[in-house]
Amino acid sequence: MSLSASTSSSYERFSDTEGPEKQPPKILFKVGLLSVLLGTFLGVYGVISRTSLSTPQQFGLGATGYFLTAVCPIALLLLIDIKDKADLKNNEKQSYNFYAGRKLIGQIKKVVGLGMLCASLSIIVFFWPLAQEFAK
Repeated sequence: MSLSASTSSSYERFSDTEGPEKQPPKILFKVGLLSVLLGTFLGVYGVISRTSLSTPQQFGLGATGYFLTAVCPIALLLLIDIKDKADLKNNEKQSYNFYAGRKLIGQIKKVVGLGMLCASLSIIVFFWPLAQEFAK
């Protein structure tokens, strides 16, 4: 009976001093993935309907699609990475669970890679009017 009493008191001391580790916000991964999907949709729509859109519409659609597929995921990755490095520099203890933070950064890197591939559609839509003018 004395063994269980000492075990529970040491557990209480450990949980009071350490506290649970925070998990990184997974919403950032979801926002990045949603951004890439919306940008890809705009790129596909722009490629399919490039003959029916006016030149300013094509420029706007291409720029918006590129922003959503390339710029937003990179900004999210940099935001997480900078915060993680700043927390490491300022404190000896990390604000997030190390492995969960590295896993989230790995997932967002995959989203950034997918966004870079899908950004080509938006680039085509953006430069299509210019290519048509030079082809004349």
